[in-house]
Amino acid sequence: MPAIENYQESSYTTLIDSTLTGRPTKRRQEPAVQNRGGLFVRAVTFPGYTNGVENRAGNRLPPKSRDIVEFVSHNPFALFPSVTNSLKLPILETPVVPWDPPVAWSGPHLFGGKPGLDCSEAVQRAANSGAQTLYFPNGTWTIERTITLRGNIRRVIGCEARLVLNQSVGTPAFRIDDGKAETVLFERLDIGGKKGAALFEMISKRTLVIRDCAGVQGGSQPRSGDLFLENVNSLGPWVFERQRVFARQLHIDFEGTKILNTNATVWVMGLTTEKGGSVIRTVGGGRTEVFWGVCLSTGGWKRDPMFFVADSEATFHLAKDSLNGQPFQTIVTEVRGGKTLQLYSIPVKGTLPLPERLSGVLIPFFTARRQP
Repeated sequence: MPAIENYQESSYTTLIDSTLTGRPTKRRQEPAVQNRGGLFVRAVTFPGYTNGVENRAGNRLPPKSRDIVEFVSHNPFALFPSVTNSLKLPILETPVVPWDPPVAWSGPHLFGGKPGLDCSEAVQRAANSGAQTLYFPNGTWTIERTITLRGNIRRVIGCEARLVLNQSVGTPAFRIDDGKAETVLFERLDIGGKKGAALFEMISKRTLVIRDCAGVQGGSQPRSGDLFLENVNSLGPWVFERQRVFARQLHIDFEGTKILNTNATVWVMGLTTEKGGSVIRTVGGGRTEVFWGVCLSTGGWKRDPMFFVADSEATFHLAKDSLNGQPFQTIVTEVRGGKTLQLYSIPVKGTLPLPERLSGVLIPFFTARRQP
């Protein structure tokens, strides 16, 4: 039987860098993937199956080979003459930060910090204590001044704890400087506090990982090292410049531009956004690749395009506007060589609208890539 059955027109599947192993039967030879919705497949092998993909949706026939380099179920959308396959950006696994023994842990409660009060000084003393792990025990911990992380610290973890960030807007709760560890990890933090109070600022070339955190209000990392976001709920914008970003399961609930990519390389697997403002703006030679995104149309009227690409490259796979609230009128605005073209979700005289069946529901594949 098939390993994956994509049953309905409104269902979507993205499958990359995978192997589906089958066991042929004498009764009937079935495909590894049976598709009736939106499908994107890249770098997938199907040992044991007679064929890889059976496509019953869209208008494209998959290759008969059991090994598929790249296949999308529907014809790609492009505004300018573009290469029609994906960017194939490098994909790095999230670095593993070793667990430290309890003797290498330190927290603000060990230096006089108490839940509910400003514990900035106690947190800084804990970070300077020589510990490798800075932890926050169960409770609500308030930070009103920036904490600098250097030396031995490589993990900041919340143990069923909540951080309230009350520092001045525009200043970070944590400033990450050079230290002994190549990677610094923030995980299991439930964050609240002032709107616009950023969690971090990177002033080193170290790698930063943020994992299993809620309420993150972006941060500043211009021209810094690699950034990994894994299972992150965010309440603020992200600004990436001249760096590599790898995001897996990223949710952004923010009114305004959610991600600004300026000459950076941004790879996203699983993106959900809410409210108005562009989802991603890719400018200054940036490169953006999104595998599967849901753009919920909560909030007011969407005047900005869902995606904006200016003299840069981007591919978006299975991006969706749910039609809740006020949907995006413009799906993509692309600027190339001083000329501007737009892809609309509703028919507008003299413009290029999406097909009615896909309008506001599904974009199996959009490409904005310069031809060689």
